[in-house]
Amino acid sequence: MSEGDASTTNSSAFQNGNSYWERKAMATGEIVLLSSYFVVTLVGLVGNSFVIHAVRTNRSMHTSTNYLISNIAVADLTTMATCLPFAILKFLNHPGGKWGRFLCTFITKNNISCITLSVSIMTLCILAVERYNALINPLHHEMRMTKRATLYAIVLTWILALAMAMPLLIFTDFNEKYHYCQFTFTTHLYWIAVGVATFLILVVICYCYIKILREIYNKRLLNAGHCAPQWLNNETTKNKRKVTKLLLSLTVAFVLFFVPRMVYLFFSPYMEKTINLGAFRKISFFLVVCNSCVNPIICGFQSDNYRRAFLAMLRRSRGVSPISRDAISNRDWWNTSQRQQHQQSQM
Repeated sequence: MSEGDASTTNSSAFQNGNSYWERKAMATGEIVLLSSYFVVTLVGLVGNSFVIHAVRTNRSMHTSTNYLISNIAVADLTTMATCLPFAILKFLNHPGGKWGRFLCTFITKNNISCITLSVSIMTLCILAVERYNALINPLHHEMRMTKRATLYAIVLTWILALAMAMPLLIFTDFNEKYHYCQFTFTTHLYWIAVGVATFLILVVICYCYIKILREIYNKRLLNAGHCAPQWLNNETTKNKRKVTKLLLSLTVAFVLFFVPRMVYLFFSPYMEKTINLGAFRKISFFLVVCNSCVNPIICGFQSDNYRRAFLAMLRRSRGVSPISRDAISNRDWWNTSQRQQHQQSQM
């Protein structure tokens, strides 16, 4: 063997070694990602189920704001129901035929997440406008959302989201020759339109919350209610601030987790031919799934009502009735009070 042949052989072996370790690293990364999907999905399913059950079973939480938050929870549950099968399909041979087209339409191409994301951002916009009317225009009762109007708004968000995703659902197909899912229409213009609509919705949300924060922290709400008792004004303002903080936290979390996905969808047609965006594509969608998991955690930390409802459900799951606990606490307080009164009468 000549010196040139030896160097060529060594170079080939070195490249094969590199490709082996690269494949092993990619396989390890996929396993870690699948495990992360499993954990996030489990937490998200439990958390969002708690949110929906809390609103459904507590009459004190039957408000327009909580109905809209539960609508976001339903959208998040739908996202969770499709993300784990999506991750598992990465490790399996994608079927073809009608079954393959069905999986491409509803699982592999993440079309359902496009619907749920649209529902979430439109619901956040409705929440922002509802808070704006409640805090900035508190005397204009005709601008408040009734329960019936809230129901109509929720139905409308799903209809609009389904209409926006209809091109994706119709023009998704499975390429039998190259064995992958594809869109059969030019998606670039579609994502531009979606991006513009999303930007306009975010502008409305930002405007509402900027006005709300300015109004709250300038204490205009407190001064406007000077005719009412001071303790009532302080309590009302405190509750309004808590609700606003909760909704603002949900909105900020959604934007932070959603923007990377929107960046990928908007710029990938220009950059895919020059830059490998595979890792960024996976991470951006995983962040969307994480947002669906984080929302119930935000509700639990930011809202006393949700936190109490979550704790009550956990107690029930352990066989401890929160009602009986409250009854015991009240009875102990009553007995202690009676003993104190009896002691004072003996003095």
